[in-house]
Amino acid sequence: MSSYNPNIPIAGTRIDRTYQQISTNFTELNNQWGINGDHVELTSGTNTGKHKKSTYVKQSSAPTTIADEASVYSKDLLTGGVTQPEIYLRQQSNGTEFLMTRGAPTSSSGEGVLYGGLQIRSGTFPYLGGSSEAVTYSSAFPGGTVSVQITIESSTVTSIVVLVPGSKSAAGFNVKGNSSETINYIATGY
Repeated sequence: MSSYNPNIPIAGTRIDRTYQQISTNFTELNNQWGINGDHVELTSGTNTGKHKKSTYVKQSSAPTTIADEASVYSKDLLTGGVTQPEIYLRQQSNGTEFLMTRGAPTSSSGEGVLYGGLQIRSGTFPYLGGSSEAVTYSSAFPGGTVSVQITIESSTVTSIVVLVPGSKSAAGFNVKGNSSETINYIATGY
């Protein structure tokens, strides 16, 4: 199988002697660019050079950006003891770094990121009833909790579970109620 050769044409060599190698290079560029890559093939005729998908090589840290430039990149994120690559955006002039994706949610807890940096945590919590109990997110918000919505799964209409005033933190919140219930929550933060 042929591959791209960056040393073709060779300086001082007549072009007609390397014609086949130059042709092979163009074919390989088209394959790497389009057929096997992220772009529409250069020979497609329509949408030439546009993206089919974006593939990012994982970076060890946020790339440097200058004025009037932003950067989208992949970098590892440690969440709940698991490290996986996520997609980030960094603003101009080495500005703010925004996490654009977030892990894989499960039926009992999840995390997500909204455009602009607002993040979501969700989950299910078995409340035992009576006293105030802490609910801890799968991972804390970097800046803090903005809002928490809770619902209870109950077979009685007399069950009451509330968010304890002043208990919101970057890591979770407290609830208090009159009976043992399963609580579902969704929290937003930054």
